[in-house]
Amino acid sequence: MTCPIPGNINDVMDDTPGYYRGIGWYKKTIELSAELKSRKIFLYFEGGQPATEVYINKIKAGSHTGGYTAFCIPVSEFLKSTDKVAEIMVKVDNSHNANIPPLSADFTFYGGIYRSVSLIATNAIHFSMNDNASQAVFISTPVVDENKAEINIKGSFTNAGAVTNKVYISTTIKDRQIKK
Repeated sequence: MTCPIPGNINDVMDDTPGYYRGIGWYKKTIELSAELKSRKIFLYFEGGQPATEVYINKIKAGSHTGGYTAFCIPVSEFLKSTDKVAEIMVKVDNSHNANIPPLSADFTFYGGIYRSVSLIATNAIHFSMNDNASQAVFISTPVVDENKAEINIKGSFTNAGAVTNKVYISTTIKDRQIKK
């Protein structure tokens, strides 16, 4: 996506005090294949600073507040079966907002989309996309010592389809040499 107004990426390096604080818009048009429209579609943002609104074909699909956390916006319901393309518009506002921390720091509060954005297409049954923008796979190691390690793996799933199905998940753990 491209921003039609200059960003503040170079402001930290110039001699002028202050930097741009305000609204930036990003626009992207994507083609919608039949296969893509048959799936559940999400836009996954790794970071937008600090207040973001997402529009699909001029309809607000969602928003997120907080510049340092990932977020995921479900967009399938905004795509019509007759659409050949979809227009994605993202509004990002880094204006000072007393309700969005941090309010001061020893670094520049960059604005805009500053990390990757991905379009994710899933089947009806999929790892949950709206679990705080996690990958919905949670790994912990409650015991690790010189002789053994215990690994707990949990997952969060969604069935967005009309039919109940059994799903089997298989996990393979490999060592440094990529051996089981």
